[in-house]
Amino acid sequence: MISNDASALNMHTNLKSYYPPKKEGIPIYTFEQYVSRIKNFEHIYVIWSGAWENGNFVELAEFEKVFAMEKVAQNSYCVIFRLK
Repeated sequence: MISNDASALNMHTNLKSYYPPKKEGIPIYTFEQYVSRIKNFEHIYVIWSGAWENGNFVELAEFEKVFAMEKVAQNSYCVIFRLK
């Protein structure tokens, strides 16, 4: 699970969730490095809450450039995508 609100997701569920990479950061945490580490996972979900654009994290549009994104659920708080 990848979420821009990973702390809340971890606190309220038994799911392990990780933040997406930051826009600015050290080289080992770039989006390209992040993608190379997660590409071989069988099931990857992105749970995104709030605004699509975020000042800190890589935006969903960057994930769309690398992965096919299937929307699997949405409510007034968040949207869940499965990355393929």
